[in-house]
Amino acid sequence: MKRFFTVVIFATLFSCISLDELAPPVDESFLKLSPQSSSQELSNLKLGRHLYTARCGSCHSLDPVTAYNFTEWLSIMHEEGMAEKSKFSSTELSSVLNYLKTVGPIADELNKKFHP
Repeated sequence: MKRFFTVVIFATLFSCISLDELAPPVDESFLKLSPQSSSQELSNLKLGRHLYTARCGSCHSLDPVTAYNFTEWLSIMHEEGMAEKSKFSSTELSSVLNYLKTVGPIADELNKKFHP
């Protein structure tokens, strides 16, 4: 019974974080925050987010995109084998990495701005 309550408390604490906080969505307003992004890249970023949330989140809880810098994400995907475990094609992996590389720093700056 004690284990049940531990699980319930743990789930309650972590359910307060929304998917949008872990992996910010990308839309036209996002492009204004990312000067290097183009409207052509928007569909690639959306695909990267979808793959990150769906495929990575199907096996474990998602880390916020701000949890690691891009070099660390590369290590997680390649050296720790997450890309292989997720069965990403090279195109899918490119989309996920592009999403993490582009969105992570912007989300980090927004977090600092709104949660100093």
